[in-house]
Amino acid sequence: MHSRYHVMNDENARCYKTDYTPGSNNVHRVTNFRINNADGCVMVNTGTLTSLPRSDYFVVQYDDEGARHYYYKILAHCNDYVIIYVCHDIPLTKKHNEFLWVHTKVPNPEQSVKDAYISALNDQQLSTELELVSQDDCGNYDA
Repeated sequence: MHSRYHVMNDENARCYKTDYTPGSNNVHRVTNFRINNADGCVMVNTGTLTSLPRSDYFVVQYDDEGARHYYYKILAHCNDYVIIYVCHDIPLTKKHNEFLWVHTKVPNPEQSVKDAYISALNDQQLSTELELVSQDDCGNYDA
């Protein structure tokens, strides 16, 4: 992950990386990695990613017991980046969540890639105020 909207409960990590393993029947494996800033440990979440009938939506179900489903929409993509968005109400509360992530093929993309995804956000009339995800001190993690 290169940049995102600010996520309060995830600000103590760096070097995000997501791997996708193709599966069958529109169900694929997803593995998210990140490094905890406090202790340097690699944190891993695994689950399944399922494409929904509308091709721009998918759902991720993590393997952790009791984990909820997350429904995402792909707002824009090309060879160099993908913009992933989620907007939902939290059940039993009056809270509303809106998240956006920009995943790039390389940790520190060229300025032309950044300009392209900023333009795509502008086209969607979404905020371009993103925080960069630190790619510093990733070690052998290869984020």
